[in-house]
Parts: sequence; structure tokens; C-alpha cells
Amino acid sequence: RARPSSTNPLSPRGQPPVMHAMMVMASDDPPMTPTKPKEPHEGLRIFRVSLAAQKNLWGPAEWQKCGTPLLPPKTDGTRMIDDFSYSLQVDFANAYIGGGVLSGGCVQEEIRFAQCPDLLASCLVCEAMRDDEAIIFRGGARYSKTREYAQSLQFDGPFTEPQPPTPLLTAIDACDYRGCGSNVLQHQLDM
Repeated sequence: RARPSSTNPLSPRGQPPVMHAMMVMASDDPPMTPTKPKEPHEGLRIFRVSLAAQKNLWGPAEWQKCGTPLLPPKTDGTRMIDDFSYSLQVDFANAYIGGGVLSGGCVQEEIRFAQCPDLLASCLVCEAMRDDEAIIFRGGARYSKTREYAQSLQFDGPFTEPQPPTPLLTAIDACDYRGCGSNVLQHQLDM
């Protein structure tokens, strides 16, 4: 599938963070890394993973029979998800990686790509994700801070703190269940 065309080259709300990053990249003062301040970051690595080739994956029935409890989730109401290091973060993505970052979107995925524009490289090399695929990122420095969300999103200045150790960011195509009845959701869970 081809990426839908757009008349807007970059979301107006995403322009200030991306423009800030471009100015920083062009300067002699690169972003800070967690261990070596003022040296270039480790770079971006992109992995594409398909579950179609995997055998012996657990389905809903196996998970329901499993007696091992999941670890309790940890929450922290004082920090944003982007402030956590040594973590696995999930991007509930558009089938086209980056979502609407280049065409006016300004929610979770687009905000992350505006703050960490190194991730935009994936828009060039990753075609639409299939339902059984994920794209995993390692690297991608954060250049900007933002505040608010969606249509209220605003550039909140440069990200000046030392770069936290880069989390793994896993992008999966989010299913849109708006307007679906509970029987449709149950059918998807049973697949």
C-alpha cells in the first residue's frame, strides 16, 4: 500500500520541534548522551519483525491456561513515558509508520516523531505494516519538549536534559475498534 498523499508537508504543530532538531543537528553542539555529554548520540537502528514466521506462539487459550501471574505494573504520575529509560515502550501506530506526522496528526505517534525526528528515517524505509508485524527502534535522540496533546499540542522548548538511555520503541499497527460492538472485539481476541 502506498502512503496516502498530503498537501501539508509537515504538521503545523510538529514543525517547531522538528525545526529545532534540524538546527541542533546542523550546529556544532550535538545533543547530550547519557554517558558522554556533548558527543553525538548512538544513532538510529530499525528492525522489522514479522510474527508469521514464528512458531509456537501463545494464543489467547494458552495465556488463559497459564497460572503464572504477570508482574504488577509500575506507575509514576510525576513523569511522562518519554522520561523513562531502560524500558520497552509501545507505539500504537498507524499502519504507515509515523502516522500523520507529515500530514497534520498530533497525537501519541506523531508527538514522538516530532520530539525524536531521527525516527522520520523509518518513513522512507518501512512500507505499511501488516497485522502480524512490528517495527522496533533503538536510538533516536530527543531534541524537543512538547506540552498538551492533539489540537492543543505546543512546542515547549529544547530538550536540554542529558539524554536518558534509549528505550526500545516497538511500533504496532493499532486496530480501530471505534463503533464496533463487543462481539467484534471478542472475535478478534479469539483469533
